[in-house]
Amino acid sequence: MTIFQALLLGLVQGLTEFIPISSSAHLVLVRWLMAWPRGPEAFAFDVLVQVGTLVAVVAYFWRDLWDITRHVLTGLARRRPLGTPEARLGWLVVVATIPAVVLGLLFKDFFEAAFGDPVSTAVQLILNGGLLFLAEWLARRQRARALAALNTTDAVVMGLAQAAAILPGISRSGATISGGLVRGLERPAAARFSFLMSIPVMLGAGVVAAKDLLAVPDFGAYVLPIAIGFLVAAVVGYLCIRWLLGYLSRHSMNIFAAYCVVAGVLCLLVACVPTPTLPPAPTPAVVRVLVTDMTEPLLLDLAAAYALVNQNVAVAPVLAPAAGPAGALAAGEADLALVITPAAELFATPLGYARLVVVVHPENAIASLSVEQVRALFAGDVTDWAQLGGAPGRVQVVVPPASSEAARLFGPPVLLGAAPTVSALLAPTWDALRALVSANPNAIGYLPAAELSSAVKALDPPEALR
Repeated sequence: MTIFQALLLGLVQGLTEFIPISSSAHLVLVRWLMAWPRGPEAFAFDVLVQVGTLVAVVAYFWRDLWDITRHVLTGLARRRPLGTPEARLGWLVVVATIPAVVLGLLFKDFFEAAFGDPVSTAVQLILNGGLLFLAEWLARRQRARALAALNTTDAVVMGLAQAAAILPGISRSGATISGGLVRGLERPAAARFSFLMSIPVMLGAGVVAAKDLLAVPDFGAYVLPIAIGFLVAAVVGYLCIRWLLGYLSRHSMNIFAAYCVVAGVLCLLVACVPTPTLPPAPTPAVVRVLVTDMTEPLLLDLAAAYALVNQNVAVAPVLAPAAGPAGALAAGEADLALVITPAAELFATPLGYARLVVVVHPENAIASLSVEQVRALFAGDVTDWAQLGGAPGRVQVVVPPASSEAARLFGPPVLLGAAPTVSALLAPTWDALRALVSANPNAIGYLPAAELSSAVKALDPPEALR
């Protein structure tokens, strides 16, 4: 998980946790729409970032929480647990928490699996919108009650709604506020109790998720992204609580219901668009090459480079038998042999290799380069031709295999023994090198003078190559 992903998911969590449009649905759908893989840490990340919004609730309602805690403890000490409205509210929060705790523990694996299905999440998001519309319609048909009139039945109904909201498409705040509206509570009262009853559930889910995260391999690599997502969710969530309580005192939840339906339908339409499938790649012809321990690495380098220009041939190394390659070739055990015998331990330099030339595309306006400029190009220090006065274009370096005689003649005087840039293309033959340079107006390579052709343009050679 990258820092950008953590920032975006934390922002989504903070915006959607308290607004009744389902934060978990948006986390699932954002990952899906952005084509981000859901790794082993994803579920723990989602829950722990949700704990960031718990911090927002505690920060906003800290006075209420202090009064509730103080009155609950005082009521227990005086053997009058329901003696004050604050103590009574605290015990109703406990009652509302029980359904979510029981169902969450019993069906933990089922709920985790639901977080990986964007289609069912979109359907649940549409259902969430329908529930919000229904709750608003029912609320208009009865007289609204204040928070002080909250009773045990109200708490149980809202608790069951909170348990259903463990599914990723059902908004926890939307379900619990809807439950309160159905029971005849005022919107601000239902929202206030919804936020208070979220605290124990979020805290418990965070503890379970932290334990799960410790079991993830390499969990230390996820600590920083989770911390960033946690902080962003906490700050944004606090601001959303302030805004939503003021909004619900004057408006219905119909706009959120409409958003859920539209968002869910759009996601289903995206899911129904068929994914284009590429035709299967042709099965490459296999060439069996006899190798020794010394030549196998060279063959693998050549095979990888050759695959860049020809996908129709695959090379399969075959270890040469102790008896020698001749018998294996005669027996049909291999098609070719790439071996070094004791008589051929010295390398020979073909005629013409003693002089190398730097080549570019014929349309490249550059006519000459100094040895320092050539070194900067091949080392990757200069990445655009505009840096050397040419037409803008990203430089593409093309080189022969490092084991070739030309590479050994080019490396010491020009690259001073360093390796070419990691973005360089490796050409297995001079024909391939010329083809790669002539096909890309921004390419540069080098050739023996004897291998020049009209397909490429030779630059005036630097002193080191004369």
